[in-house]
Amino acid sequence: MNKKGATQKILLFAFYLIMALIIIYSLSSYLSDYINGSEFNKEFLAKDFGLAMDTLSFSPNNAEMVYDFFEEIMIESKDSTLNIKLKDLEISKKYNLISKIDDFSVESEKINVKKEEKIRIS
Repeated sequence: MNKKGATQKILLFAFYLIMALIIIYSLSSYLSDYINGSEFNKEFLAKDFGLAMDTLSFSPNNAEMVYDFFEEIMIESKDSTLNIKLKDLEISKKYNLISKIDDFSVESEKINVKKEEKIRIS
């Protein structure tokens, strides 16, 4: 009887089992974000906040907007791309702004956007 071959089969089976568990865990955590709606919420917030900023930038009058979020959110604008994240280590949702808005980065539950000559975010 070949004992080395039997041991290698057991180790190979254990390796396959561990890899399968890692893949199943990563897929389940990724899909749970879609099931509980957090990915949809980020996508909605990115589009909604981006459209609101574009609308304010094209307004001929001075305007002010207070945007309340359901939890602390990280918003960053760089090179006319709006990025929204809920946590530090996650993939952000993006919205390409139509208007020219200066780069900014804000982390808060409440965001004030004022349009005078330029748009200011605080």
